[in-house]
Amino acid sequence: MFRKGCALALLLIFILASSTFAQDSYSGVWETSQLCNKIIAHVKHEGDFLSGVVTIYEILGEDLTYHFAGTLKEDKVEVSHHEGHVFRGKILSNGKITGLLTTKTGVRIKIELKRQELLAPIPKTSRIAG
Repeated sequence: MFRKGCALALLLIFILASSTFAQDSYSGVWETSQLCNKIIAHVKHEGDFLSGVVTIYEILGEDLTYHFAGTLKEDKVEVSHHEGHVFRGKILSNGKITGLLTTKTGVRIKIELKRQELLAPIPKTSRIAG
């Protein structure tokens, strides 16, 4: 349960952080690690509204997926999961989001997310090497 709460918190942070780096768009991919688990958040930003999906890749091989929604007001982010987990944080000028995830049971976890760079597309070639 604690791991699931941590993963949800990280997802929320990623979502919020993405708005700082994409010309006033918070959409993008955000990443962090918590308790040896990799956490990746795919965030969609429209106006003051944030939504997305967080996937927690557990060290033992299980993947957990959480959907979230929330708001962005200036540099303050608040997102939540329908089970009651809430992330409140702040977008930093260095391309990160930091904040506190509070699980539905009251456990509080400090989280810091970093926006991921998009990979450049592979150029197309007109000839096939042979």
